Amino acid sequence: MSYQVIRRDEYGGTDIIGTSSNLPDAVKLIKKMITEDNMDNALTFDDKMEDWESYFIEVLDEDGQPTLDAVYGGQEKGYHFVYDLRNDNPVKVPLKDVDVPKRFYIGTDNKKDLYAAKIIRGKPGERETIIDIKHDMLRDKTVYYIKVM
Repeated sequence: MSYQVIRRDEYGGTDIIGTSSNLPDAVKLIKKMITEDNMDNALTFDDKMEDWESYFIEVLDEDGQPTLDAVYGGQEKGYHFVYDLRNDNPVKVPLKDVDVPKRFYIGTDNKKDLYAAKIIRGKPGERETIIDIKHDMLRDKTVYYIKVM
């Protein structure tokens, strides 16, 4: 199996960024690209958390940790899907058909992984992690995903 790293920009244009025979290497490439997009700039930390350009959907296991049993595969025919990788033959599963926990990776800053989050009104400095793929903060952004081949 091979894994193609693809970037879809806010206008719907897609680019193949790279291909790997190893899923962890493909995810590592995505995280590197997103960190360059969102964190390698002169903005303050708070501004980086508000004004980011790209993200990757991390699928989580039942303990809330990233898993390689499923990976976000993009959008096709109007629906978002994940690849179920638990067997030798990957299966595309519409995201709406599974209750899978997820979060939206937006980069690494000071060796800490960061995720899309909204400010909690009335609680300065506190944020709530976004978990809904239809959230307004995800609109008009570049999304990275993996195509399993």
